Amino acid sequence: MTADSDCASLCNDSAAPKGRGPPVLVDAWLVPTFFGLIMLVGLVGNSLVIHVVTKHQQMKTVTNFYIVNLATTDILFLVCCVPFTATLYPLPSWIFGEFMCRLVNYLQQVTAQATCITLSAMSVDRCYVTVYPLQSLRHRTPRMALAVSVSIWIGALLLSTPVAVYQRLEAGYWFGPQTYCSEVFPSARLQRAFIIYSFLAVYLLPLLTITACYAFMLKRMGQTSVNPIDSGYQLQAQGERAAAVRARVSRMVVVMVALFLICWGPIQVCILLQAFGLRSYVLYKLSRYMTVNLFLHGNRVVAVYQTVFFMILNWCRRTPEQQQQQQSDSVEAEEEEVHGIIQQRNNTGRRLRTMEQKRVINFCAGPAKLPQTVLLQAQKEMLSHNDLGFSVLEMSHRSSDFVKILNKTESLLRELLNIPANYKVMFLQGGGSGQFSAVPLNLIGLKEDKCADYLVTGTWSAKAAKEAEKYGKVNIVHPKLDSYTKIPDPGSWTLNPSASYVYYCANETVHGVEYNFTPETNGAVLVSDMSSNFLSRPVDVSKFGLIFAGAQKNVGCAGVTVVIVREDLIGHTLKECPIVLDYKVQAENNSLYNTPPCFSIYIMGLVLEWIKNNGGSAAMETLNKQKSSIIYDIINASKGFFDCPVDVSCRSRMNIPFRVGKKGGDEALEKEFLDGASKRGMISLKGHRSVGGIRASLYNAVTLEDTEALGAYMKEFLKEHQ
Repeated sequence: MTADSDCASLCNDSAAPKGRGPPVLVDAWLVPTFFGLIMLVGLVGNSLVIHVVTKHQQMKTVTNFYIVNLATTDILFLVCCVPFTATLYPLPSWIFGEFMCRLVNYLQQVTAQATCITLSAMSVDRCYVTVYPLQSLRHRTPRMALAVSVSIWIGALLLSTPVAVYQRLEAGYWFGPQTYCSEVFPSARLQRAFIIYSFLAVYLLPLLTITACYAFMLKRMGQTSVNPIDSGYQLQAQGERAAAVRARVSRMVVVMVALFLICWGPIQVCILLQAFGLRSYVLYKLSRYMTVNLFLHGNRVVAVYQTVFFMILNWCRRTPEQQQQQQSDSVEAEEEEVHGIIQQRNNTGRRLRTMEQKRVINFCAGPAKLPQTVLLQAQKEMLSHNDLGFSVLEMSHRSSDFVKILNKTESLLRELLNIPANYKVMFLQGGGSGQFSAVPLNLIGLKEDKCADYLVTGTWSAKAAKEAEKYGKVNIVHPKLDSYTKIPDPGSWTLNPSASYVYYCANETVHGVEYNFTPETNGAVLVSDMSSNFLSRPVDVSKFGLIFAGAQKNVGCAGVTVVIVREDLIGHTLKECPIVLDYKVQAENNSLYNTPPCFSIYIMGLVLEWIKNNGGSAAMETLNKQKSSIIYDIINASKGFFDCPVDVSCRSRMNIPFRVGKKGGDEALEKEFLDGASKRGMISLKGHRSVGGIRASLYNAVTLEDTEALGAYMKEFLKEHQ
């Protein structure tokens, strides 16, 4: 409902003021001048935004799609509505005809609705990427943002149709005969219904959405805050910095909600009051000036300026090489500014900024990098777990407090892997190597022949097979491999029908060989060592008789090994089995027969919760595909300068071995590569001593940013030496 609509009725109303002259000078020239300045600034700024985003492929991010959508609504509003609205102040009548009357007011409604819905969509998007950043990788794409933006426009165009239908020219008398552009609905009831709808769609619902999204973001940010837990300077400083981050984001949220409330609220309230019977000259004049208030929503344009200006300035200052190398930081800079929370949670792989001390990028094969939020949480609770007054390190494994930790960790694991009820979960000591003995001691006696089939595709499966030979007969199901660079064709396997189980290592960390399929065993019990790709991808546990995994790669720190075993396989232990390796004893005692690695189990629980909060194993798989593709693409494009000997069909996503300089490697170049990486803060890239070269381990906690840094260095090194 426009101000002119009310003028038409007021002009023919007895309440019209008598003896008033034409608009005073301030109405005639000051308001149009103000409109003109806004139009000039808005057109230049929004055009610049659209130009920069569309010109550079790297700028076409999800956030920038929404910003471009806002800029488009601004430009359409500025061009199609502002000039005509400005003429209402110096001119007493509408002079542009009925078609423009309908079009201008229709476009004004469309752009207002599109703007508010886009702001709501941006709030939902920011909330989603903040709370579930890794999970959002599967859905939050530029294509999806484009689809949402197009849907917003289609919806705004359709829902604003009543404005075009019921807008028309009306005759009135205001110091002489005048023509006004007014909304004339068939009935007052219909008019009020549309005004209520417009109030809800354009103002109230977007306001509630924006408020709810940012409130949820703040709540989630507060859950991972770092509070000082003693009087030590370092912990106190970290707590103060974390509080400062929360305070800054809180102020930003309050300002955004307040601006939306203030800039859109008054005009909406005035229209509601007029629609429901409160009609006066004062209210009419007030609503006229509220049109200017509508332009105060130019604060959003200014916000776009402020957000994008520094992004554009930094982009222009960079060389083409720097633009390519730093495109990730450039295109997401505005998200990091709006979402300080992301840095605090480290969910999207951005560096946490609540710690001043410099941290290196750890590509170690194990023990490996842990999520920084996990480290901060462990640090926070180091002296007092859950305000109990003592540390988990001091906690009795028989206490109810530790049993809660143990049960929670098991519950998270069952949820993440959808472990069937007929499987036992145990947390044992001895590492993965301890299970090389425990598996045959518990399972090789399932059949009288005491035989087991082994797939030997790397160092760890070879060691497991050798250990199993102490307790029974071992059948290597495929021809012996000259080198561990491929998985033998399943057609060449010879399985022993009398075998108690079939054993394989899902990912070989030394040589970088990973199974991308689950081996067929003709009904035999399948056993898998998943130590180095556990929870890096979804797994159907029901296909396995037993899964074990050392925690120090993807799910925690060294010291604890997860064993998941089907219940019917328990109780067939060889008599020479040590009691601490007896699955039956450990299962009956809930992993508490002997003192378990309490702190390692506690850390595992924190990591499992981090994985859950970030979308589970499916989201981890998506991220791990992205990370490994970055490195493999560089290797493949290097024309042999970087050489990965592993067959393409079974290259590991977790551990990427490669040589530098040529096939077989140039030791001098490899040393130079490692030295250069170390100077750039990248450590533990040296390959296993048995194979040499370079090895990049990209476990779950290694971020996309970490991987991009390695990729950028590889490109730089290639350019210098090729």
